Amino acid sequence: MFDQLSMFDTLPPAPPAPPLPAPSEGRPDVPHAVFFAVVADAAGAARLRERAGLIDRRFGVGGRLLEAERLHVSLHAVGAYVDLRPDADIARWCRAGAAVSAAPFEVVFDQVATFGGDGNPLVFKSSNESDRAGFLALHLMLGMMLADVGELIKPRSFTPHMTLSYRGKRIAETAIEPVRWRPHELVLVDSHVGAHRHDVLARWPLRG
Repeated sequence: MFDQLSMFDTLPPAPPAPPLPAPSEGRPDVPHAVFFAVVADAAGAARLRERAGLIDRRFGVGGRLLEAERLHVSLHAVGAYVDLRPDADIARWCRAGAAVSAAPFEVVFDQVATFGGDGNPLVFKSSNESDRAGFLALHLMLGMMLADVGELIKPRSFTPHMTLSYRGKRIAETAIEPVRWRPHELVLVDSHVGAHRHDVLARWPLRG
């Protein structure tokens, strides 16, 4: 699934970073969070959004559902800003993203739960380690590529999950009929925190 690299291998030169889109207009006081994630294609995202709505109604959660285009599984948070977009850092992160080589893989979510934190996020997650393997391998490889471009990667736990809604009723971890989908792209996202908006700064298809 993934090219194997030993700690002694010499990495090939990273490809040039793609041109960044112009900064989008928005409120100047809105904080931004920049992170890497994987997303489904448009049809897959629409199906995931439909299942999210069914789950929300079935369990009486009553949360604010994310739009299909904002559904994702986060891999690495890399930066935050309020006013001036850090384009030099973004170009560096893009070099790391472009250096990742990963084939598409199937994802199976078989649980739904409310995670801790602000807003009571309702999430899809996997109970079996084998169903998390693709995400864990991609998370590891991306971390290596980020370290190679000078990013400080701090060890921390990583639980692959997809947030479906916010601000609904809390529910315990519950088994559901498996939700199957295939990540389509690795993306670098600029999130307008609290404004329900994601700008994709760069994208790389999963092709292996």
